[in-house]
Amino acid sequence: MLLTLLFTGAAFGYEFQVSPVAKEGPLGKKQHRMDENGEYECGVLLINTKIPNIKFNLSGIGGCGVEKTKRGYAVYLGRNTTYLTLTAPGFKSLRWDLSLPGGIQNQQYTAKIAVFGQDPATFSDSNTLKGVFKQNETGLYSRFAGKGKTLLKINTDLPFATLEETLLRPGSYAVRGEQTAAPYYLLIPSGTALGQVLRQERLAGKIPWDTVLKAPEDYQLDLSWGTEQDPNQLLKEVKKQVRVKIN
Repeated sequence: MLLTLLFTGAAFGYEFQVSPVAKEGPLGKKQHRMDENGEYECGVLLINTKIPNIKFNLSGIGGCGVEKTKRGYAVYLGRNTTYLTLTAPGFKSLRWDLSLPGGIQNQQYTAKIAVFGQDPATFSDSNTLKGVFKQNETGLYSRFAGKGKTLLKINTDLPFATLEETLLRPGSYAVRGEQTAAPYYLLIPSGTALGQVLRQERLAGKIPWDTVLKAPEDYQLDLSWGTEQDPNQLLKEVKKQVRVKIN
């Protein structure tokens, strides 16, 4: 059991922890909102949380916006909303499948969002970045990248400034969109080798470093981080503790 605990990886960075969604019944008098076309009355998800600056991206078309409340947020859901994508500075993004039991229109639901994990502000040179790299088959993002450009999407809980300092090679990319919260999107000239964009010595994992990034394909890098530990050293420590207990 002790060995299992020692070799189990810890959670990397802050993460959203969402509760089940509970149905509360019809909307109250002050909760009625119509969509932008005035054709559909939105439902509402009342979220109790202390996490500031959460961004909610709704699936489907419609919705009536997001409002701050005393306890968190009121997210007004459109007719086709089946999930929310949550992002916030320092957090891993999360797709939250809602599975609403009673439909959306004229209904209110409640849920809670908590936080757990390791503060990304504690990342230092002693930590190890680990990556999972893949090519997206659709090439959807690169359609908007521009002629002769491909796109690399990075999922991480680390601030973009940390990636600039530790992982990304200056001058090899341009940033598309915001840098305040992941995912981050890098525009890269077609024909650029992956090793010209990322520092190989700072990234562990099964990374195909011989990859050449070519338009119109686009690519994705999922990052995690933690303290690199030597399994042999851990085993020695366990044996030492066992001998002490026996004696």
